Amino acid sequence: MRALLVREYSAVQSLRIQEIPRPDVAPDHVRVRVKAAGIGFVESLKIAGQYQTKDPLPFVPGTEFSGVVDQVGEDISRLQVGERVFGFASRGALAEEISVPAGELSR
Repeated sequence: MRALLVREYSAVQSLRIQEIPRPDVAPDHVRVRVKAAGIGFVESLKIAGQYQTKDPLPFVPGTEFSGVVDQVGEDISRLQVGERVFGFASRGALAEEISVPAGELSR
């Protein structure tokens, strides 16, 4: 799977798309095929290591996304594969797929 991977804190312009493993799906999580993701000032600060908290390296930035449910964890009954959703995460949205707690998603 492709993602924008931050290996060291730097300027946004220095980042490149890289291959990383697909995210696992915990029992209370949903994996989403990301169709759109936002990138703004907060992401630029996180990528540069200048935000109020620092994500551990390496990390995939991105906090807001929309897409299609690809897989649901075994504890999830309110969402189904193929549904369109949007959500928020602390990081990880600038990738082809993201796994998040089901409670972070809306239809």
